[in-house]
Amino acid sequence: MADDDAALLSGEFLRSLARLDLASKKIVRGGATGERRSRKKGASVEFADHKPYSPGDDLRFIDWNVYGRLDRVFVKLFLEEEDRLIHVLLDASGSMRYGAPDKHLFARRAAAALAFLALSHGDRVGVAAFSTSVDRAFPPVRGKPSLSRLLRFLEDLPAAGGTAINAACRKFALGTPRRSLVILLSDFLDPAGYEPGLADLATRHCDAAVIQVLAPEEDNPTLAGDLRLVDLEEGARVDVSLSAPLLRAYRRRLDALRAGLAAFCRRRGIALATVRTDMPLHDLVFGSLRKAGLVV
Repeated sequence: MADDDAALLSGEFLRSLARLDLASKKIVRGGATGERRSRKKGASVEFADHKPYSPGDDLRFIDWNVYGRLDRVFVKLFLEEEDRLIHVLLDASGSMRYGAPDKHLFARRAAAALAFLALSHGDRVGVAAFSTSVDRAFPPVRGKPSLSRLLRFLEDLPAAGGTAINAACRKFALGTPRRSLVILLSDFLDPAGYEPGLADLATRHCDAAVIQVLAPEEDNPTLAGDLRLVDLEEGARVDVSLSAPLLRAYRRRLDALRAGLAAFCRRRGIALATVRTDMPLHDLVFGSLRKAGLVV
C-alpha cells in the first residue's frame, strides 16, 4: 500500500480485516458473473440439485447416471456464481467537518474499510458522496487492485454545503436500478429529517444499512458560558448562553433523534450502528458493525 493511502487505512488494519465479510439479509445480485455464490440455480461450477426434465431444458445437463438407475430423465442444477453490488453513500456536507477527530475523516475511514471488505470477497463496490444532492461518485469497481484508486477518491473528497438526506437518497435510489446493499454514513443532523430518503433506499434495494456518526462534542457537549456558534453548512452565527437547562434540552433532543432513527430502522429492517468519532476503527468494525449485523 502506498504511503499516501495510510491516511485512511493502515496495512496492519487491512490485514486484520481479512477474516471478515459484509453481511446481507437477502440475496443480492449485481447482474454479472463473479466470485460470490447466489441461491439462483443455473449452469455453473458447483452441483446443487436435480429437477425433472422439461422440454426446452439444456440436454447437456441430463444426468445419465440417474436415468440408468431410475429410468427417468433428470437435469442437473448448479449454483450460479454472481457478484454482489455494494454502494457506500457518504454524507459530505459541511456539518461533517465538526469534531475532534472530525466526522468527515471518520466516515471516510469507515467507508474505506467497508470497501476493502467488499473488494476482498469478490464484490463490486462504489462510493457516492452527497450534501444537498449526490455530488461526486466513484463508480463500482471490483478486485483489490482497485482499492488504491478508491482510497484516493475518498482522501480527496471535500465536505461542504448543506444537507438534504431525503433528496440525495431519492436521487441515488432512482439512479441506481440494480438491487444492491447500500450503506449510508451520516450524522443525520438534517432539519428536514431522513425517513422518506431511507424508505426509498430500503424499498428500491435489497438491503440498506445505516451508520450514524457523531462527534464526542455532540454526544456529550461540555461548552459553557456566553458563546457565538457558527453553522458549518450555512455560515449563520448565533449568540447563546449555554446554561445547564439548555444543555439538558439539547441532550433530550439528541436522544430523541437517536431513538427515532433506531425505531425507524427496526421497522424497516435496516441495520443500524450509532458511533462516535473517538472510537478506534478496529472497534467500529469488529465491535459496532458486528453487533449491528453488518459484518460477519
